[in-house]
Amino acid sequence: MKRTIAAIFLAIALLATLAACGSKTTVTLVITMPNGSQNIREIKTNKETLGEALRSEGLIECDEEGTVISVEGTAANWNEEQTYWAFEVDGGYVNHSIDEEIITAGKQYALVFSRG
Repeated sequence: MKRTIAAIFLAIALLATLAACGSKTTVTLVITMPNGSQNIREIKTNKETLGEALRSEGLIECDEEGTVISVEGTAANWNEEQTYWAFEVDGGYVNHSIDEEIITAGKQYALVFSRG
């Protein structure tokens, strides 16, 4: 009897773990293009960081330091044009890599094409 109960609890724990691994979070990203138009993308992902999620969807390209250099095929080039993609969370500029941003439900994410 004890073995049966233990087996049932083990099976329930295993199912709960598998369900958690497959769960996806919905991320909303507002992209402000050079002409000021905004594209809103909703992404369902099981990735841990925003950078991983956006790269897996083919939305961004980053340089070797993790700086976003292209969004939806629109490149920014600081060295030649003094343009960059500003990364914002909850309406404020973020001074860390998009790869360091752990996806959190309820946060508002944005990439804004900006000029120096």
